[in-house]
Amino acid sequence: MADVTYKQYDTSPALEVKALANADGSYINMSGGSVKFMLRKTGQSTLSVSVTSTSTTLALSTGSTSTGYNVTYSWSTGELATVGSYEWELECTLATGKVITVPNNKYYTLDVIDDLG
Repeated sequence: MADVTYKQYDTSPALEVKALANADGSYINMSGGSVKFMLRKTGQSTLSVSVTSTSTTLALSTGSTSTGYNVTYSWSTGELATVGSYEWELECTLATGKVITVPNNKYYTLDVIDDLG
């Protein structure tokens, strides 16, 4: 079962990750940092979507190390046009330049199922 499922061609709801955290559960300090959203079809090496937080479709919320930072990705038309299973992750670049990938021990999963209409 996928972490999230969408119908083919949908652009809503946005994909959300709440409170970016390290493997130990502590919140990642994203103050002054940036995030990149990457999505690919399962078993493929080519990315279907690759967007940084400087884009209008990917937002990194204002947060703190006590409440966490949230990431929201708003789908663009056509990004969910191909039925299938996908894997995705967030690459977080800290203000120090260090990079942390969320999740760091697997991929999030997403399924796109066909639309009847």
